[in-house]
Amino acid sequence: MAVLNKTDLPAVTTADDLRAWIPTVVELSAKHGENTDRLRDAVETMFAVKNLDAGALLIANQRQLSCVEQALSRLAEAQECLRTGFTLDAVDVCVQNASQALLELTGEAVTDAVVDEVFKNFCVGK
Repeated sequence: MAVLNKTDLPAVTTADDLRAWIPTVVELSAKHGENTDRLRDAVETMFAVKNLDAGALLIANQRQLSCVEQALSRLAEAQECLRTGFTLDAVDVCVQNASQALLELTGEAVTDAVVDEVFKNFCVGK
């Protein structure tokens, strides 16, 4: 997406020139508030969030996705243990592992991997 701001000033290039390389071009004047709704609509369309429920679950990064996948995998293991006749203690281990993955997802449990990720991706203590 290309955004051509300052449409209230003489143009250096045109939207048609850009469309040869970039399919979505939005022209606006932020100073005068003109066509800002078009920018919002273009962003909503680009990221498929126009009808997104603000209260819905959103997996924002790979770590969160990994936690969800791990929890689902552990619950599937628990179901398999039940189906094949394992003891409830064995099933409980699988359920506890699923619970741990969900606690990591919500930040209620912090593992060394999470701490390492924070130090790797964020400026901490500098």
